[in-house]
Amino acid sequence: MGGRRGPSADGDVEVVFEGAEAAVREAVEALGGPRAPGEVAAVHQRDEPAQGVRGFTTE
Repeated sequence: MGGRRGPSADGDVEVVFEGAEAAVREAVEALGGPRAPGEVAAVHQRDEPAQGVRGFTTE
C-alpha cells in the first residue's frame, strides 16, 4: 500500500491511500478507531482513480 499525508486546503490533514481494497479499507477504519494516531474528529472518504503512488510520504 502507498499513500501520503499532508495539509489540505482548508487546514485539515488529508491522508491518501492506494493499494489493495482490503488494505485501504483497514487503514481508513483505523483512522476513525480508538487507536488512531493523534486526535481524529472526523474521517471523510472518497474514492478516486489510483495515481500509482509507491511508498508513503508526509508533507
